[in-house]
Amino acid sequence: MVQAFLTEYRQLASEAAAVLGEAARAGASTGSLDRKGLAQLSHLTHVLRDAGLFLNFPQLAAVARALFELLRPRGEEALPPALNPTQTRLMLSGFQLAARLVEGVAANGAEPRLDAELERFAGEARAAGLPWELATPAQCETETAPTLTESQKIADLLAETPAAKAAAAAAPPRAAAAADMLNVFLQDAEEILDHTEQDLLALDKDPEKLHDLLRQFHTLKGNSGLMGYDVLQQFSHQLENVLQGIRDQQLRPPPEWITLFLEAVDQLRRAMADLAKGGNGRGINLELWQAKLAVFSSASTAVSSPEPVEKVTTSNPPDSRPSQPAAVPAETVTSTPAGRGGVRVNVERLDQLNDLAGELVIAAAVVQHLSTARADVDLERYNRACHQLNLITSTVQDLAMAIRMVPIESAFRRLPRLARELAAKTGKPIDLQLVGAETEVDRRVTELIADPLVHMVRNAVDHGLEAPDERRKRGKPATGTIRIEALHRSGEVWINVSDDGRGLQREKILARARERGLLPSEATPTDDELFPLIFEPGFSTAEVVTEVSGRGVGLDVVKRNIERLRGRIEAHSTPGLSTTLTIRLPLTLAVIQGMIVGVGDEQFVLPMPGITESLRPAAADIHHVQGEGEMIVLRGATIPLFRLADLFMLPGSAARPEAGVVTIVEDGERRVALLLDDLLGQQRVVVKSLGDSLGRLPGVSGASILADGRVRLILDVPGLIRLAHERRR
Repeated sequence: MVQAFLTEYRQLASEAAAVLGEAARAGASTGSLDRKGLAQLSHLTHVLRDAGLFLNFPQLAAVARALFELLRPRGEEALPPALNPTQTRLMLSGFQLAARLVEGVAANGAEPRLDAELERFAGEARAAGLPWELATPAQCETETAPTLTESQKIADLLAETPAAKAAAAAAPPRAAAAADMLNVFLQDAEEILDHTEQDLLALDKDPEKLHDLLRQFHTLKGNSGLMGYDVLQQFSHQLENVLQGIRDQQLRPPPEWITLFLEAVDQLRRAMADLAKGGNGRGINLELWQAKLAVFSSASTAVSSPEPVEKVTTSNPPDSRPSQPAAVPAETVTSTPAGRGGVRVNVERLDQLNDLAGELVIAAAVVQHLSTARADVDLERYNRACHQLNLITSTVQDLAMAIRMVPIESAFRRLPRLARELAAKTGKPIDLQLVGAETEVDRRVTELIADPLVHMVRNAVDHGLEAPDERRKRGKPATGTIRIEALHRSGEVWINVSDDGRGLQREKILARARERGLLPSEATPTDDELFPLIFEPGFSTAEVVTEVSGRGVGLDVVKRNIERLRGRIEAHSTPGLSTTLTIRLPLTLAVIQGMIVGVGDEQFVLPMPGITESLRPAAADIHHVQGEGEMIVLRGATIPLFRLADLFMLPGSAARPEAGVVTIVEDGERRVALLLDDLLGQQRVVVKSLGDSLGRLPGVSGASILADGRVRLILDVPGLIRLAHERRR
């Protein structure tokens, strides 16, 4: 927001420079300025004052307040007053002082100390009868809106006159700056509303969240005022007033109150969506919400109809404290380490950086390959240069991937409210447990995994959890538990969604599969073969379609989104006790460390996180077990042995295991041995999709271009293990 303010200020200041210069040369009064000049100066004082209040720059706020009051009408006059030469000099020195403060903020991120200049300006301001007060952050908790005189209201409406509109139309365009500020505002609003929703859902268990809610709505009110969105500002102020009354009287909000505020959050989200589409965000019926909130405010405090923050006067009534600037809340939505600034990065630029870094990996590999292709190259120096290039490339790639990594918490945010609403609709009390929200994943994962998690929770509530009476009969607590856990394991991101309900109903699934022709009538599949059918399009065992589920369009969406992330989903169930759906996703979606392996005339990339060890087997370690196939004995453990050439039906591979290399791979649960012809070295490879034309190949997760310029398939270790066991059966 600071950067957006600086951009807006510089644009406005450049437009106002000519007006101020003319006033300085002519010693003219404000009355001699045309409406365009008046609008520019008035707008600039508004921006300076509101930014000082919102961004906690007390010196800037104090100077801007004095200028703001200087340019306001007096008494019942509708037009701004004429300034005498002393007042004109005061105005000019005030704008000059404000400019020094703003440039200090731009250079250092904080206001410079201009004590002498401020003291001199303060003395002149007080002598002219203008308010002057420097507030401390502790005094900046709230900002009240006093009643304005009719003349002040008329002056505030001057911007709506045809002359003012014409002047605004004639002003230089500021579309780029306005768009930047809007983007920042919308991003901040999204984070504020996300946190507000989480605080509301946690309020019944943690009453202290009420203080956080107050800060969230206070911040949103200030942001909206800074942007000039008066309806959003007034609506936020209405909500803040109710919260303030409840906090002051130490009341415990009932569930209906929380539901109403969640509706208010939805209303604000719709307004933000309207702004993002180019609307004005004024679609909120303030009178309707006034009536809704009055039900709760009557028990605590009356809901007032606030004036926008822009209309706060700085004059001090007798025996009252002067208005204080609103401080930035101590707990902000996002935090950065002390002394280090945060930065917002356009997602498209992140994607470009990631793509370029990937291409850099390929280029470095090609350069290194060429070092062995020319006899006249000083190989020692060339190899050192290549080594340095690889180090730099790896650093750039690691940084690019780290920038993309975000906590999976953002994908979890919708779930507490969903669980609350489902509990109300179904009459099933739900204890939703979210574990590992800090687990970092690729940004794209959080985008594509949110909808699958929603479908999985809905499915768990409707199909898994029993009604309270049924649970009691089975000796379970009346409240059902849904646990969602994210963790890193075996070079992957695992997300387990489990419930303590009735489990998957095998007989129903089998009957429905036979009915739809997915299985022959005489088939007796294992659980591992049967349960994946629940992810088929249109598959549902529900006898009645409900508002929650039953149409068979949920879990197939889950599977499709997960496959777009090169992941997979597995189902495990214990009848009468629990169901667990496990999502397994690659840790990174762009570049991996891989082992280049040779099989016959072909080469493949085997991801390093899935490899535990490689060895040259002895003939005595290889055994053939009846009904199980080849096995290898490794330190007393018997491990299934599979020939990669046989899995992919490749000719020219070594016939005897002792003539090749055995690599032990695992997927976190199962361990197998792969027989290869050779290991050709490790390399960072860029993961490319196979495209829609090839679809998803068993045992293959993607492709990459290696140093020789040829395309190599990247093996999917869990898929490879699954394929090997299926072939053996």
